[in-house]
Amino acid sequence: MQNSILEQARAIARLGNQGIDIERAQQLLMDHLIVHPQDTDAWLLLMCLECNPPLYDQYRIIHYAQHVLSYDPSNAYALLFWSYADHYFMGDLDDDLHEKLSMAHSDNKEVMSMVEVAKARHFKYRDSKKYEEALKKSIEYCSTHRTNFQMLGNLYIKQGKIEEGKFLIEQGALNVKKDYDDSPEAWQLRASSLEDIWREFFARI
Repeated sequence: MQNSILEQARAIARLGNQGIDIERAQQLLMDHLIVHPQDTDAWLLLMCLECNPPLYDQYRIIHYAQHVLSYDPSNAYALLFWSYADHYFMGDLDDDLHEKLSMAHSDNKEVMSMVEVAKARHFKYRDSKKYEEALKKSIEYCSTHRTNFQMLGNLYIKQGKIEEGKFLIEQGALNVKKDYDDSPEAWQLRASSLEDIWREFFARI
């Protein structure tokens, strides 16, 4: 039953009428979650839909993430959504977020690499050493992303380590997915894809 609701919501979100269909999909999920308040997959899909135009409500994303974390404190996926909202809409103002990110756990090393990028963004203007350490750890977890290499390379260039910085940026550029499709049709498929949302904001840019 729960998987059926998720598939229905995804199908509605992909119909192409960007705002209306996404809101319809959200309402379907909200009705489901009233009865199943700990269906994590439904909460994550709800957060994913909130990352699409014209919604972009950071407070709802954070609220939904916090609900998941209230019963699953180490859920890395909810924490990535919280970090996304804090970084892109609130300017990394949440001082408590790093402590939450430190609790994140996933057996997927690619996901943990993205968590380290989230930590790095939190530290960028707070602690340059911890910023560097998080990016190094991100690369250790996953060496096929672009963002971690690019961020660390830019840091080294600012520190005067020009050649090392350029090498990292070039390495990141080589990791860019050549098959990334930005057409409207592809957007419709990505509108409800959690993996694409996370990769877009924590791995590809």
